[in-house]
Amino acid sequence: MKRDLTLYSPVNGFVLDRKAFENVRVTPDMDLYTIADLSTVWANAEIYEYEVPYVKLDQTAIMQLSYYPGETFRGKVTYIYPQLDATTRTVKVRLEFPNPEFKFKPDMYADIQLRIDYGTRLVVPQDAVLDSGTEQVVFVARGAGYFEPRRVEVGPRVDDSVAILSGLKAGETIVSSGNFLVDSESRLKTAMGQMAGMEGMKMEGQKEPGKKKTEEQKPKESMPGMKM
Repeated sequence: MKRDLTLYSPVNGFVLDRKAFENVRVTPDMDLYTIADLSTVWANAEIYEYEVPYVKLDQTAIMQLSYYPGETFRGKVTYIYPQLDATTRTVKVRLEFPNPEFKFKPDMYADIQLRIDYGTRLVVPQDAVLDSGTEQVVFVARGAGYFEPRRVEVGPRVDDSVAILSGLKAGETIVSSGNFLVDSESRLKTAMGQMAGMEGMKMEGQKEPGKKKTEEQKPKESMPGMKM
């Protein structure tokens, strides 16, 4: 009677889990070994929802790991998950990378870059766009110190730049730091409003000609200074 039986795995790989030991009862539904083929690995990346239209299957992906500084690894997009994460507003994308030297281990963290061809676009610095939440505005220089607020439609953001889909033309001069301009303009309007109020108080305090003073005139309180 043969007491030993040799079983061969249908795949090559690394044993991640083992339940086959001496004197252990084996049942048909029991997984004796868990084997992983790490010659090719999957990496799950998360992209923002506005980036989803630019991600396609078989698109090239570049991966970098802090464990191997200075090295880059090339892979491709193999699956785009159909559901959006309502909390992070991201979509998960599965990437596939060859792993011939078994440098990549399960549960590692990596930085992923997707090569996206946006074509020829008009771009401006992100600081030049004022986003109120409902609209985006860029200030265009009109000469002689005048600036025109221009509503624009923005596209994808790349590094420190943002693409302009409409509202601007190539060659126009814009304010590169719109936040500073709006802050200065707001201060100026506040100061002008206070100056107008002070002028009104002066006119009210003046006596009309031909009339006598019937009661003691109380001194007016001065307005606090406005820093510009």
